[in-house]
Amino acid sequence: MNYLMTKKLLPSLTLVGLTLGGCIPVWELAKDSSPSPTTSTSVTPTASSTPYTEPSASTAPSSNNVFVSPNGQIQVNLPPGWSKAQGLNDKAELEVSNAPREMYLIVLSESKADFQKAGQDINLPKHSDLTRGILLKSITNAQTIGPKSITVNGNPALQYEILGIINNINIGYLHTTVETANNYHQIIAYTSQSDFSKNRSEMEEVINSFQEVK
Repeated sequence: MNYLMTKKLLPSLTLVGLTLGGCIPVWELAKDSSPSPTTSTSVTPTASSTPYTEPSASTAPSSNNVFVSPNGQIQVNLPPGWSKAQGLNDKAELEVSNAPREMYLIVLSESKADFQKAGQDINLPKHSDLTRGILLKSITNAQTIGPKSITVNGNPALQYEILGIINNINIGYLHTTVETANNYHQIIAYTSQSDFSKNRSEMEEVINSFQEVK
């Protein structure tokens, strides 16, 4: 990808940041049981609506650099070429990228206690639906593939592939929601659609390395 595309691709998630994890907490959105946007089409990988289970999830090689979020609560392993990023989303606990290859990843975390305080009944599928719905509101001509049920370092997670357009740029997202004992973590990795197939395994490598800091 050329420099011009990089300059266009970078703001794509910044735009989403105006609403994603923004002014309205997800626990407030949980009051609406039908958040799905009308511009998206969905492709389920099996005939059943029940998520299929991936036998096992890989983790990034231990030789990779460990990157801990500024708040010291979560971390990922960074393959060569990845480093800390800034300005992708002002609500993100963690922002990393491989800018030359136009791969970007953020993590937004929410405490289960916040949902309980708000009197909202939430679970992994519902949190995934709500947060994915917020993301889809910023995407046109969206195609959603999933859910895929995986584990991320022993924690249950749901993952969707989303292809669509933001700011006239074709983008491919991996939207992964991870449930831990006390939190829900939304991991969003993205790159251009033209590079999505090529970059997917490396983005998954970073996603699968995610964990809370003990």
